[in-house]
Parts: sequence; C-alpha cells; structure tokens
Amino acid sequence: MDYTTTIFPNILGHRTQPDAEAGAEYLLLTVIHGLLNGECSPDIRLVGCSVLAPRCHRDRVAKPCRSACEELRRNCGHAFESIDMAWPYFLDCDRFFATRRRAATTQWRG
Repeated sequence: MDYTTTIFPNILGHRTQPDAEAGAEYLLLTVIHGLLNGECSPDIRLVGCSVLAPRCHRDRVAKPCRSACEELRRNCGHAFESIDMAWPYFLDCDRFFATRRRAATTQWRG
C-alpha cells in the first residue's frame, strides 16, 4: 500500500522525518535494499518505511502489520543469513500489531 501522509513520532522514537533520516535505521535500510536489490521481497522497503515514516490515517499512526513483517522475514531471512547479517532489530515483528484493523486505528502517544 502506498501512502503520502506520515505522522511522528514513529515506533523507534524519532520525532521528525529528518530525525528518522539521520538515524542508523535509515542507513541500514538503505544498505539492505542496496545489498539485496529487493530480490527476497519487494516489500522490504515498504515495511521498513512504515517503521521509519508511519502512515497517518485519520490523525492516527498506522503501525506496521505483523503478518506483513512475518511474511517478509520468511521471504528474506535466508538472504540475510547468506550475507551473515542478523535480522534488523527495528523489523522485529513482535513490535507490530497483529491485525490490520487495530493498526489503522491506534493512536500513537509519543
């Protein structure tokens, strides 16, 4: 799902988009995308972006969906292992909401 409106803070505590872009997570996501070239899943960038710049829905943050993260990990885990890289902590699927409905309606308190 594409989106054009974001809201901060994100789940990593970045309070603004420049803060998110200056963070190590943004650099790591860029490196991951460059190393893997989207080969394991075209959604790796979208899931990463939903963590760093979460979608705004009705003035609320739409946190990433756990099922999308778990599918991403299933599809990309082997690629990370092949380059001896641990799964990124900021893509820890347990931090994400289990249902799409809840993700779209949870107000972020930062």
